[in-house]
Amino acid sequence: MTMVITDIDVRSVELEGGKFSDEGLLFAAADTFVKGTILARKLVNDTVSVTPNGGNTGTKALSVTTAAGRTLKIGNYSLVAGTLSSGLGPWTLTDPDGIAQTVTTAGGAADDDLVFSDHGLTVVVAASGTNFVTGDSAAIVPAAIAGEPLVPFDPVGTNGEQKPAAVLTYEASLTAGGTKSIRALVAGEVNANMLVIDAGGTVTKAILDQLRDVGIVATSVQQLAEYDNS
Repeated sequence: MTMVITDIDVRSVELEGGKFSDEGLLFAAADTFVKGTILARKLVNDTVSVTPNGGNTGTKALSVTTAAGRTLKIGNYSLVAGTLSSGLGPWTLTDPDGIAQTVTTAGGAADDDLVFSDHGLTVVVAASGTNFVTGDSAAIVPAAIAGEPLVPFDPVGTNGEQKPAAVLTYEASLTAGGTKSIRALVAGEVNANMLVIDAGGTVTKAILDQLRDVGIVATSVQQLAEYDNS
């Protein structure tokens, strides 16, 4: 009795009907991404411009971080201090669409972070410098990334990293940070067993559903065996 293994390559990423696109794959540093790596499209630069009003009394440095799973809007956000006392009090952030949220410093420190959860960002206030006063303001300007390059998908990433958009069907490496030209699978059927999250973690059903939403269908492939009784 002989075991015959059917001709199925369980290590293949692309299964059927693959559509490919010439893309740039962005490397933050020297790295290697294995075949099967799920990719996303980076839409907004993580480094956000913050420009305090030149007439401000306060001189504390301001910076911005993006909340996990959120993508900032491209354009001008306006940050304005309400009635402050010793640097404490309400601040209002208005996004490029005119949607405003007001938060109040908490914890008794003038350098407390300002968490604007509705907008998906936090304004980090430095400890050193003169406290801000009523009416002080700043312009916050997230910028688009030229070419909207592909990056490794990260379920808790930001600014596009958290939304699957493509799959890498072969290994890709760079010896330093930069952009590498690749052909990425952007539609078709792929081997679910070969899909990889570069940051680590399990490829969940929710992630597979996100892939399906962009035209990439993940199918579980197993090596089939049958017995020949001849």
